Amino acid sequence: MRVYMRRPIRERLLERLVVDLHTPSLVDGAPCWIWTGGKRQRGRGYGSIGRGGKAGGSLYPHIVAYELQFGPVREGLELDHRCQNPACCNPAHLEAVTKAVNLGRGRHGGGRPVGSKLAPATIEKIRQAALVREAARRVPWSAEVRQG
Repeated sequence: MRVYMRRPIRERLLERLVVDLHTPSLVDGAPCWIWTGGKRQRGRGYGSIGRGGKAGGSLYPHIVAYELQFGPVREGLELDHRCQNPACCNPAHLEAVTKAVNLGRGRHGGGRPVGSKLAPATIEKIRQAALVREAARRVPWSAEVRQG
């Protein structure tokens, strides 16, 4: 009977990463490390790497890269891609944050989505104008308007 030994996850991770020097998504001067391996079917662009061993299953490669560099992600935190690229596995681009912080950033809303041409200050002005319009709609039609 032939026995197959699974290579360490670090080796399998590194052989499927490509440093992207052409995309302007630099964070602190460091380029994205793009995962070129398999992707999850419903993972919004996140990669998938086999866990290995008899347990089977798969892991997210960006979490594996982060944990190899910094250790396990603390309980109650998740990783935010500061570069807004779900295929990126560069630990320098990943930040352990709460779910609320992560949802308030980036493509989930509240932050600057990938490819956005609007600065955060402009987005805030648009939101404030929308709030003013909404408040104006709530004024009853029968309200008396005084001039001057």
